[in-house]
Amino acid sequence: MNTAERFVRLLILPSVIALVLAQAPASVASPEPGATTEVAAKATKWKCGKWKNGTTSSARWCVRFTTIKAKIKRDGQDILYNNWKRGKMMNCSMSKSTTWTFHAEGTVEAEAGVIFAKAKTSVTAGGSRATSTTNSVGASFRVPKKSYAYCSRGHGYFRLAGETRRQECSGRACHYTNQDTFTGRMPSITFFEIGPGKNIPWRAYLPNK
Repeated sequence: MNTAERFVRLLILPSVIALVLAQAPASVASPEPGATTEVAAKATKWKCGKWKNGTTSSARWCVRFTTIKAKIKRDGQDILYNNWKRGKMMNCSMSKSTTWTFHAEGTVEAEAGVIFAKAKTSVTAGGSRATSTTNSVGASFRVPKKSYAYCSRGHGYFRLAGETRRQECSGRACHYTNQDTFTGRMPSITFFEIGPGKNIPWRAYLPNK
């Protein structure tokens, strides 16, 4: 290689290095231990309970819901018909009493507690550990001639489904264990309603989500 060729190569080499550096991907900061980009993107969907501090580590249960659906448990109904040619006072009464309780299938107490707490704050109507209807309830009201009327009673609740997992941290290192799915229910309200007609609008009594 003569002196002229060596000189030309020395001129070209810096340009080639600059081009390679410009095309190289930018460095990406490493995520914290136990975290990934995908987990970080979904982190807002998980709701966690309070930390329980141990001797060398801390842990808490976390939950996210795939289903929170308002439902009705019918507790009783009465259909009245006024066969008279004029309106008259009629009454209905129900004596059956039931209790509808919170339940989370296949969970431990601490895990179920987080499910209840987070489900309760996720709905407008709120939730209860249990709802009960009284032993006896009734009403008297005027029914127009040749017309139907109804009384209805029941529980409004939420059907639940989702995932749980336990977050454990020791120092700055965290990991998840015991990830599982669950189904359950959360009571919300009880109702006793009267109205015209014989078709009871059960959906109208659904608790607000």
